Amino acid sequence: RGFKPRPSRALTNVRAPNGVGARAVRQPRRENCCRARTRARRERRCKTHFTEEEARELVEGCPQCGGALQLTQSNDKYRQYCGVQPKVGGLLVKQIVPATPADITKYDVKARAANLRVVVETPALYAAATEPYVRSLPASELHWIDNLMAGRSERETVLLETPDIVFVTDTKWDGVASPESSLYVLAIFRDPALRSIRDVGRRGESDIALLRRAADDARACIRARYGIPPSRVLSFVHYLPAFWRLHVHFVVLGGPRLGDNRAAGRALLLDDALGNLARDSQYYCAHAAMTIVVDNPDLLARYKAGAVI
Repeated sequence: RGFKPRPSRALTNVRAPNGVGARAVRQPRRENCCRARTRARRERRCKTHFTEEEARELVEGCPQCGGALQLTQSNDKYRQYCGVQPKVGGLLVKQIVPATPADITKYDVKARAANLRVVVETPALYAAATEPYVRSLPASELHWIDNLMAGRSERETVLLETPDIVFVTDTKWDGVASPESSLYVLAIFRDPALRSIRDVGRRGESDIALLRRAADDARACIRARYGIPPSRVLSFVHYLPAFWRLHVHFVVLGGPRLGDNRAAGRALLLDDALGNLARDSQYYCAHAAMTIVVDNPDLLARYKAGAVI
């Protein structure tokens, strides 16, 4: 009794011209910033992949308006183009030809999410599933590394070479953006016996000394070349790695590529790894490692076959 409902926010009370009574007029709801951002995200999710013709036009340019992109990197099946297209503006295009199912899964957001699993990899599991998988990989998977080590490609990306390690700019950094905000460097080891952090220490202290030397040389090179001190550079290794040749990531703090790469379960901080190896040279050979399987349905199937997940 006596309760009078409040008018809806979408209704506005307007007095009649004679001043008697009132009527409610529904006003169109304004789209606030949050709704606009949500709508934009939905539109982005609804975008489809490029057709073969559209992809060729992006790289080679339109016959009517031109605008061919410039090839900036080429190594085995990987190419990178950059430039300006009249229709869409500035572009950085990465091309993989031919692309394997694993390559496609890496860039398929839904498939990638479906294949994410947390695994506790014991030394026994490594010997039974992971190492046989690594040995089964075709040599062509690492042709691009062989080309890089032999100096046949990507010479423009090389920052420093030693008899044991090659230091290069990663494709995640196009080299155009400021190094203070986007620097991304990889230290790739030449020795094919060093496939991942699991192999460091198997042959004794020499492997550990080499890993420590990679950290020192990379930090000195980055300081000398770009003026960035070690205190602003995060260094880490991935396990499981994206490719099976030992490599270390060096990323400037605050860079756009830092968040995903240092996520828990993916990255081992280099200084922590060196500390573990200093206490026990067989640490990564003999201890279990909790990791996330990413973009790897074949390895995931091996773990499932072993009833691990």
